[in-house]
Amino acid sequence: MLSAGTVVGGYEILGLLGRGGMGEVYRARQVSMQRIVALKILSPTLAQKDPAFAKRFVDEARAAGRFNNPSIIHVHDVSRCAAPEALRAQGIEHLDCFSMELVEGESVQAVLDRQGPLEVALIAKIMAGMASALSYAEQEGIVHRDIKPDNIMLGNDGTVKLADLGLAQPVADQSLPEQDRDEQGRLKVMGTPLYMSPQQARAQPVDHRSDQYSLGATLWHLLAGRPPYRGPDNRATMIMHVRDPIPDPRDVIADAPEAWSLLAMRLMAKDPAHRFATSTQLKDAIRAAAKGIAPDLPDDEEPASPRPALPWKMVGSLTLGAVVLGGLLWMLARGGHQAPPTELPPKVAPSPTPAPIQLPAPKLAPSVPVVAPVPVVAPVPAPAPLAVAAPNPWRELSTALQPLRANLDYLKVKNLVEGARSSLPVAEKARVDALVELGALASRGESAVRAYILIERPAITVDGAAGKLSRLSLAELTWLDATNSEHRSPRAGAALPWADLLAKALADQQVERLDEVRAATLWMWRQPEWNEAATLLKDAPLAQALRALE
Repeated sequence: MLSAGTVVGGYEILGLLGRGGMGEVYRARQVSMQRIVALKILSPTLAQKDPAFAKRFVDEARAAGRFNNPSIIHVHDVSRCAAPEALRAQGIEHLDCFSMELVEGESVQAVLDRQGPLEVALIAKIMAGMASALSYAEQEGIVHRDIKPDNIMLGNDGTVKLADLGLAQPVADQSLPEQDRDEQGRLKVMGTPLYMSPQQARAQPVDHRSDQYSLGATLWHLLAGRPPYRGPDNRATMIMHVRDPIPDPRDVIADAPEAWSLLAMRLMAKDPAHRFATSTQLKDAIRAAAKGIAPDLPDDEEPASPRPALPWKMVGSLTLGAVVLGGLLWMLARGGHQAPPTELPPKVAPSPTPAPIQLPAPKLAPSVPVVAPVPVVAPVPAPAPLAVAAPNPWRELSTALQPLRANLDYLKVKNLVEGARSSLPVAEKARVDALVELGALASRGESAVRAYILIERPAITVDGAAGKLSRLSLAELTWLDATNSEHRSPRAGAALPWADLLAKALADQQVERLDEVRAATLWMWRQPEWNEAATLLKDAPLAQALRALE
């Protein structure tokens, strides 16, 4: 909204730090104090749509300004100021904003985006910092209501701080005033659905144990590299938090530490009474987990699958269909705070298992008889030494990627490429950097297709088979993935118009970086159209990398 050099409310804008569903955060200079701060600007569109929300945004930020704890980012000033000339020309007269302590560092979400699951030492450090922040919030009688990786900052000086108290709410004041209801009289839900407690999702009164649940979902993300639940939209995700069994991070990352995994599941207990009664107990549990001591799980809070579970590779990353849809959609997280409806629909009976799809039989090469050679009687001169071809690191990397393509295991691509960096030429660094994103880009394509199938259930013609499917649902997709050989990509073995389906899904879901996502997804699926998609990228590093792999 604001360009560098703009002065608004006594702050000079220096640059954009980030944006989300509620607005934008800028690096700014407070002119009167000559200090650098983070300036959060509430979205004018959101403020105009819901003036009562804008008022509460300012009121609650002022309340957060009273906090004084080293584990919580301090709020300096809250105000409503005149919009700059450029925004007034668009009909925006005022901006709601507050300035806060600027932490030189990065968010935990940024670390997750860069490297996936975190190392144990960093997890212990983050959890200890959050235990301190939540302990202080409990003493002050405040519920944060938006604990998530995006709101945890890691300072360059080693500090861990909780940010964004714009949704904080006093525990003692949980009345539901008129501004907490929409035009239809339904209760509003504020927060981020990926990490929201069941009580918060139902717009029920919450206390510090609701923040414990969100911290548990955050810990789950730190261990597994993705959030515990992810539906095709916010509403579906919230339903999963309310109804679905608690997943085990070790079903995604087999070597995730047991103590931390069980702590995440304990914090995510559906019943608040099964979490920790006080922040002191939470601190003790975090200290114990850091020593490898796991907490007990309540008997009636069973995980999604009992331990020991089957190794993840035995079932394949996608053969559980809709059950692991959350894992496939995690890289599409759009961030921000939205207010989806809180009325939860009744459970839907599962679709009947579809009839098998008759796929064309593969053509096999004719067998060739082997003729024994005639023995040579005369002496034969020793053969010349064979020239040994120099190792080709791109060929070796391509070979290593084949099992991940076969299992559609997008999450492991990044780690594999990172591990191969040292063997690839330094001169090809741009290609390697582009290839690090291959799995993330392909996962966006997979997620878009699954969301599209879930919503649209498109009619699909099966090439080489009699008739056609009346509708393609996730049940059929799951069957196709499960019935193909583990040695070949399910998308290569099923005669469906994958490229057309992907194109429609990407357009329907309005996926960013569309050409890159299309090329990466089709390459992972072993579809010949990947080359056409790469051509649209011209000489982009990703296109060059895919060609090198081929």
